[in-house]
Amino acid sequence: RGNIQADGPRYATRLAITEGRGRMKVDAKIDAKTRKDGSIDMNRLAYQAKIQAHNIQAKHFLPKQDLHSFTGSLEAKGVGTDFLSPRTRLQAKAQVNQIQYGKYKLDHVLAVAHVANGKVHADIDSKNQYLTGLVSLDALTNSKKLEATLVADVRDVNLYSLEVTKAPMRLSLCGHMDIRSDLKDSHDIMASMSDITVRTAEKNYRPVGVDADVFTRRDTTHAVIDCGDFHLNMDVHGGYKQLMSRFAGLQKELAHQLRNHHIDQVKIRSQFPFGHVYLTTGKDNFISRFIAYCGYDFKTVDMKMTMSPVTGVNGYLNIDSLVASGMQLDTIRALVKTEGDTIRYAARVQNNKHNPQYVFRAQVEGELQEKGSNIDARIYDANGKLGVRVGLAAMMQENGIKVSLTDTHPILGYKKFTANDDNYLMLGRDMRISAKLQLESSKGMGVRIYSNDGNEDALQDITIGMTRFDLDKVLSVIPYMPDVSGIMNGDFHVVQTKEALSVSSNLSVDNLVYENCPMGNVGSEFVYMPMSDGTHAVDGILKYNGEDVATIKGTYQSEGEGYLDATVGMDKLPLHFINGFVPDQLVGLEGCGEGSLTIKGSLSK
Repeated sequence: RGNIQADGPRYATRLAITEGRGRMKVDAKIDAKTRKDGSIDMNRLAYQAKIQAHNIQAKHFLPKQDLHSFTGSLEAKGVGTDFLSPRTRLQAKAQVNQIQYGKYKLDHVLAVAHVANGKVHADIDSKNQYLTGLVSLDALTNSKKLEATLVADVRDVNLYSLEVTKAPMRLSLCGHMDIRSDLKDSHDIMASMSDITVRTAEKNYRPVGVDADVFTRRDTTHAVIDCGDFHLNMDVHGGYKQLMSRFAGLQKELAHQLRNHHIDQVKIRSQFPFGHVYLTTGKDNFISRFIAYCGYDFKTVDMKMTMSPVTGVNGYLNIDSLVASGMQLDTIRALVKTEGDTIRYAARVQNNKHNPQYVFRAQVEGELQEKGSNIDARIYDANGKLGVRVGLAAMMQENGIKVSLTDTHPILGYKKFTANDDNYLMLGRDMRISAKLQLESSKGMGVRIYSNDGNEDALQDITIGMTRFDLDKVLSVIPYMPDVSGIMNGDFHVVQTKEALSVSSNLSVDNLVYENCPMGNVGSEFVYMPMSDGTHAVDGILKYNGEDVATIKGTYQSEGEGYLDATVGMDKLPLHFINGFVPDQLVGLEGCGEGSLTIKGSLSK
């Protein structure tokens, strides 16, 4: 309820609005001065407003935003709406007592702003569980240029509450940014962050500051970022508008070529800008330390990339001593270069003799072609002996991507195999996999991958079969695989329909040895099926010397905290099966297990 008054160009209103448990009061005045033609002169529009809200559902006013209840107030008084004009005036104050944005509930935020005579000053003061700090803006404005300084005194940011990190972590810093712009093609930003402190449950970190210098002109875009031993330098010909146009053209050209299943590298190259990017970094900087906190550690990174519509794309990436998920890779080298009209690439991953985990060298080479790319991959062991050599071609087809062996005599596990000449693996646009591949060595070891394409009732019907498969020869050359030996025979069968997926297997391994623990002749029969309610069902039999010694039947739920409900039945189960899974074989078991074991509960506990 309320009233509205009108007196020529002057309007005033007082409203009291209720919405469920929410209420809002509005007291506003407008003096809409007009031009000679009768239109409203927005540069002389005078306004004054006071708004108080309590528990108002902001989503009803801004339906496209994920806003919910809002409690706060707003006071504003000013003249004009063009904040670049020196004639514009504004005095404003906004108090957010409570607002919910998505799942975040913010409170205690105060914002004030003053605009007059081409000068702008604004403060935002936040004191809540997510952010405590003050951000201030001072600017000089007119219709032709903008000069502004942004200063931030951030005393506390709760990165864990904001879900930036997976473990409790808090951040504080001081920031300073200078901005200059002609509001057309020339823009400059110089920024710095200092007094950075990162706090975790274990310790506090005081990394060095970050400095950034970014500018764009009509003919140049430049960016430099320095932080300790982190250095990034980028220079590109053309202003940001030209760069956006070129990248849009490149994206359009790539999409067109993929739709037509044809790669024209000259046309792709014609969309490249002139420019380069250099990056070098070690460990002594805020960025590398944050990456290490996320689980990826390295000693140094060195990258150079150049692009040109004349010379194409050329560059390299070098990473030394990368550690991720417990794996240590001593040397990573990647290279891309344009020779004539062809883009070629190569990569090498190598662990030296001092690596405590695994010594090997893997390398990949390839080039783009009209329909896709060819790839040559090789893996060498600690003695430099070739253990794997595979040549592949991945080519675009009308109905998907076809991968085939270009070298029908690949090397797997030091052994040379012979493949069928018409081998292929096809990934269709409908996500159906079709395959016809048979590998066989001179001593009878073989692998077959084939699909039943005649089964139109199934989305997938694939069988993977292995004959006299020497686990030691094949797996020993693949980095970070467990130490396993034995001769495997059997197959996997995957069938997927519109309603269900099932994976079944029937395998046997003669003279199985796992992590230096002999297990004997072991076999298994397993069936796996995901259920409609999101659970996964497993039903299996474990065999020893041809006799059933254990069964497992149950379900598990992987979503959320996870849940397991399984029963293991034991009938003379050899306990020495467990020894290979005990770290460093600190404990050894003998004898047989009898009875049943039921496991129920959350996987997170």
